[in-house]
Amino acid sequence: PKKLEDCITDFNGQTLAHVVHLGDFIDRDWKSFDVVLPIAEKSKAHIYHVLGNHDFSVEDRYKNQVPKRLGLKKRYYDVKVGSWRFLILDTNDVSLYAHPAGSRKAKKSAAIYEALGGDLPKYNGGIGEAQMKWIEKQLTQATKRGERVVLHSHHPVYPFTNHSAWNAKEVVNLLEQHSCVAAFINGHNHRGAYGFKKGIHYLTLKGMVDTEETSYATVSVFPTRI
Repeated sequence: PKKLEDCITDFNGQTLAHVVHLGDFIDRDWKSFDVVLPIAEKSKAHIYHVLGNHDFSVEDRYKNQVPKRLGLKKRYYDVKVGSWRFLILDTNDVSLYAHPAGSRKAKKSAAIYEALGGDLPKYNGGIGEAQMKWIEKQLTQATKRGERVVLHSHHPVYPFTNHSAWNAKEVVNLLEQHSCVAAFINGHNHRGAYGFKKGIHYLTLKGMVDTEETSYATVSVFPTRI
């Protein structure tokens, strides 16, 4: 909480278009939201939340309420700022932890997990078919309108590691088909990471909770660089 407080204070001293939280706002327990949300609400710039796996480390009865608790109307969505389009993704869409036991989505996720070999890390998740089609539509629109795109998710998609989204390679393949994509910025791997592939920057920010000091960043975008 102290690191988050310092972060928001720093951000409030800057002029920001918005703030993006990259997932895992809590470690576990529904009541933990009562600790961090009041701190975040002090932000002068609007905060867009990305859903993380730990945000669903709550009792089953609360799992469907997590997005609403974070003020989200949708689990994935887009944000436009000038000639830039930011896509907020949900890499918990297909997962073994984000849906109440016995629910249709939980059963479908379990079937997909088994179809993928049944040996992928259970703390990762993936992007479902409907969301993949939505991403493709967004990228096509952005290209037609001359926009540049930055994508945010909790799980990384590149470089490929044991923290990657289940269908990371499928996502990267889709992104590489659209020249409008500038960067993919995510969380989840607390050690941080960076990769550059076919003109796209892939940046994993370190986990604030695990660093000796803290970890957050401000991003400035220009016509030819970030």
